[in-house]
Parts: sequence; structure tokens; C-alpha cells
Amino acid sequence: WYGGKFSTSNKRGVFMDQALELLPADYWRWYLIANAPEGSDAAFTWEGFQSAVNSDLANVLGNFVNRITKYTVSKFDGKVPKTGEAGDAEAWMTAELQERLPRLIEHYEAMEFRKAAAETRAIWAAGNEYLTKAEPWVKYKSDV
Repeated sequence: WYGGKFSTSNKRGVFMDQALELLPADYWRWYLIANAPEGSDAAFTWEGFQSAVNSDLANVLGNFVNRITKYTVSKFDGKVPKTGEAGDAEAWMTAELQERLPRLIEHYEAMEFRKAAAETRAIWAAGNEYLTKAEPWVKYKSDV
């Protein structure tokens, strides 16, 4: 089937019962939401699957969650700290979310899941960019 069309009648493709034995369901959920055809055919390759999972889930989301979690645990005993004064980085992040969240909601309401996944990915990337701009580790050293 590689490079060809999936076919249930010809038993050609990756089927969920087998897929779930190979890799966790969350990988498949994300990949299918982000890449499943909505109006035309879509090609599946293991390389594309691996690239999407590694790039989106491990690199973008995983990096974002890991940075926040490790920092919060190491500096604030795992508790969300009190809010400080908002600065330029916070204003940027607020504007980014005010722009992106309505689009995300529109895509979900229109059942445009690929577009919703792309917007979700962009929000994760913005979160990483916010951390880089805000440099909370620098502010922590100067405020403590």
C-alpha cells in the first residue's frame, strides 16, 4: 500500500486495531486531526507520521509543557506563583491569544479540524516564544 490508496476491501492500510498496538492513541488522535482528509484524499507515510508526532507533540507542545513544569517545580514548589506586573511579553502574548483563540473556535465550530490543529499548534509555538521573550528565569534571579 505504500504510496498507494488505502482500501478496506483489499485490507490495505493502517487499521486502528493494529495501529493502537503499535503506538499510543494520543499520537494517532493528533495525527488524524491534523492530517486527515477533509475534502480530498491525503497521503499517509510512516515518515510523515513520525515527523508530525515528533515535531508537533514532542518538540512544540512537549517543550512548552516541560519548560513550564520544570521551572514551576524548581522555583515555586510546583505551585502557580502570584501574578507579577504584566510587561511587553505579556502584552504580546495577550494580543496573540486574542487573535488566535477566536479563529480556533471558528475552525472547531465549522468542523475544520486540520485548520483547528494548525491554530492549536500555533498557540503552542506562541507559548514557547512567550517564554523566550519573557525570560522568567532572569526575572526570578533579580526579584528574589
